[in-house]
Amino acid sequence: MDETLHILLEIQHIDQRLAELDVPDNVQQFEKLGFQWQPERRQQLIELRSKRASQLDPEVLAHYQGLKDRYGEAIVPIDGGICLGCFMMIPTAWVQNIRQNLSVKTCGHCGRILYWVG
Repeated sequence: MDETLHILLEIQHIDQRLAELDVPDNVQQFEKLGFQWQPERRQQLIELRSKRASQLDPEVLAHYQGLKDRYGEAIVPIDGGICLGCFMMIPTAWVQNIRQNLSVKTCGHCGRILYWVG
């Protein structure tokens, strides 16, 4: 997998965890399930995100952030040749390129970053 794509997926995963922790009810649910919430974990996630973000080209990071702000989920898989962000068909030639996950590719319809799960 392309290193930039890998880092972007890690950042998206961290962003999703941070968003979950920003909802007080979620923390209470974690505690009800027997998990102990440790506030320093949030700071560790923020630091990890910053570290990974510093490894990206600023333009790529800005593109990711813009997509995240617009859609919530900036990076989506394709399944059966369909972008799972906008549910539009991706051209077959693109699917073959995306399938290899060798570089960052975007959906021609919604602009989200695409990756292949396989």
